[in-house]
Amino acid sequence: MISFTLVELFGVNAVQTDETLTITKADLAGTGLIPSPTNSSESLLVALILNLAGQFTGSLATEGEDTITTEDGYSLDFNIDDSIYQVLYCNFWQGFTNSRNGSNYWFYQYLVEVWSIVG
Repeated sequence: MISFTLVELFGVNAVQTDETLTITKADLAGTGLIPSPTNSSESLLVALILNLAGQFTGSLATEGEDTITTEDGYSLDFNIDDSIYQVLYCNFWQGFTNSRNGSNYWFYQYLVEVWSIVG
């Protein structure tokens, strides 16, 4: 399982206490976010998603951590570079309740669409 540090996900100035998580908007500027007192909640969410997406690089592997290769012996590498995205839409799809261990929870599902120009 991939494990990220607080800094990798939220930026070098991110701090947390037992009650709060503080994320500095300037740390998300690499995603295209222009820090402003009026940033929409949607733009902040997209900046966080893009920041996280930029952390995913590596090679595909089995559960036993053996590298998966093509028939020619090349590893199947991936690199999600946030600079390739032209548009990212994050839309609320549906919400529903579910019970777990005797407690009711609300679940919110979102659709994330990523568009890029090819060629």
